[in-house]
Amino acid sequence: MREEEKEMREVKVNPKRIAMYVIYDKDGILDNFRKYYLTELRKVCDTIVGVVSGTLTPESREELEELTDDFFVRENKGLLAGSWIDGIDHIGWDKLAEYDELLMLNDSFFGPFYPLSEMMDAAEKSDADFYGCMKNFEEKEYTQIAGRKLKHGHFRGSICYFYIIKERLLHSSEFKRYWSAMPDIKQDWDTYFYAEIDFYDYVRDAGFKIDAYQGDKLKGYFFDNLTHNMEKLVRDERIPFARIRPFCTDMKDQSMLINYGKDPRETLEYIDKHTNYDVNFIWDYILRAKSITQIHNQLQLEYIVPKGCVERPFTYDKKIAVILHIYYEDLVEYIADLCMNFPPKTDFYVTASREDTEKNIQKEFDRRGLHYKCTLRPNVGVAMSTFWITYADVITEGDYEYVCYFHDKKSPYSQFAVQGEQFAARCYENLLGTKEIVKNIINLLEDNPRMGLLGVPEPYHGDYFEVALRSWKGNYQNTVSLAKKLDLHVDISPYITPVAPYGDMFWCRAEALKKAVGYGFTYDNFDIKYSSDFTLLHAIERIYAFAAQDAGFFYADVLNSDNARADLVNMQYALHQTCSVLMTKGFWPSNYVELLNVLRGYNGGSVSKRIRFKQKIKKIVPRPIWNLLKRAYHSLGGKKWVG
Repeated sequence: MREEEKEMREVKVNPKRIAMYVIYDKDGILDNFRKYYLTELRKVCDTIVGVVSGTLTPESREELEELTDDFFVRENKGLLAGSWIDGIDHIGWDKLAEYDELLMLNDSFFGPFYPLSEMMDAAEKSDADFYGCMKNFEEKEYTQIAGRKLKHGHFRGSICYFYIIKERLLHSSEFKRYWSAMPDIKQDWDTYFYAEIDFYDYVRDAGFKIDAYQGDKLKGYFFDNLTHNMEKLVRDERIPFARIRPFCTDMKDQSMLINYGKDPRETLEYIDKHTNYDVNFIWDYILRAKSITQIHNQLQLEYIVPKGCVERPFTYDKKIAVILHIYYEDLVEYIADLCMNFPPKTDFYVTASREDTEKNIQKEFDRRGLHYKCTLRPNVGVAMSTFWITYADVITEGDYEYVCYFHDKKSPYSQFAVQGEQFAARCYENLLGTKEIVKNIINLLEDNPRMGLLGVPEPYHGDYFEVALRSWKGNYQNTVSLAKKLDLHVDISPYITPVAPYGDMFWCRAEALKKAVGYGFTYDNFDIKYSSDFTLLHAIERIYAFAAQDAGFFYADVLNSDNARADLVNMQYALHQTCSVLMTKGFWPSNYVELLNVLRGYNGGSVSKRIRFKQKIKKIVPRPIWNLLKRAYHSLGGKKWVG
């Protein structure tokens, strides 16, 4: 490089910066994580321009006016690349010429967890013309992306987000030419190709220098560190952002494919414990806008507690209630013994459907010195009417912080009595099986203020194997109808199976279910003949997690150490046997995604006729019509279509 050019690249003490921040929210809401991002961005930028795709609520519009120097709302088309193109057009090339640097940003990341000045100072010390937060490294085995052959025969790298376009590139004819000639952007891969991969190659080929904040330390570690290696980036490289997608997407894309699946959870824990960033910004957004099932899976919201010891000192200062229905008189003494596992000041709210059962309950509870109220109620709605009607005020009045809800259970619909007995035991043993388990669960609720509901993972044994599928089983529409009735505003998708406390027993934070339980059901609503599916009762079983999510809380599962041991062995055995059968048929899947592809009909690289037909139709049918056809197909009992 000539000495004159080096001098031109001397570090500017105070470069004049303009930031272009792209915002998309399906509900038009400017969440706290976005407001915090903009507040921190203001510390390093002279001008901030908001580019909003879609809509904005009136309140969010007012907030954005305060946080930006200028913003505009555009039609949601062209994805990120289209937003950047329209943003550049809105600012204008003459206006851009007044600035030393342009920041091209979007809202698909949480942060910053550290002062942005750290990264911006590093950018100024670099002689790069195009600087980013993160870099994907060269991979020669990738010769094409989304069916497009790469310009140089292989993937040479990309800057994946947070573009810093410095003066030499910003004021060049090459930069203007590229963004003025961008083709129409119609799908995610188009944005990835043109706004990242192709732009990277274009800038590099034009003779401009490229660099990134994380440097070359992770070269060869993994292709997409941003998705699968977030905790290491935030912890070791002080990367100030974390991608939103890994916290709340499908496990097979993020966890099962590459690593052990701990990265999103460990990243969240690290941010919470070792930075000043408020993790409520993360919880507020994902619980409002994303699937509770995918949040549950990605953040591994399953807890294991010892059954014979208390993990940390137990301090009992919260009011706790137990809501309980007992139908089977021969189980009264057994249930009363279980109640002795709760702390001494626990209040018990009990119902029975027959006078002789009520008298027996009173006798056994009195004998144990339990503080209780026992009410006779109609024999409708199985145990649910006790929680939703008889003692709904225990939830709605606000006198109790935590509530445990359970009932006696025999599952007479099982083929063998032992299956139902084991299901009931699974619920009791993990929720209230010992005094130590109860104390550990209360500590869990204390330690996790966003934990609203704590159930037991679905059973896998006997005829309950189908429960393990977490399937809708024809209960999607009645659950959606119930959600509307309860005024719940959450993502309920027919293509994402619901997490739920199957067995209808759980611990909850009363605040998490207050709105739903406060609807005001009557016994007439619950006067339903119980069947295997399709009733209000089955919708209620699946609504709990959505109700907690609507209130700003997450759903989690808990197992004691003994049950966790059994579950692990059983699931490993099931996976081994599944793979063994496939191997006898000539399939040797090297990872979980390949296993899914085999099961879906991809046979050693060839695709079944059904899948080929589906793919052909999907290309020519508009997405809204495709989704309608898909729902109709499922409702008529068709095979599960994936994609």
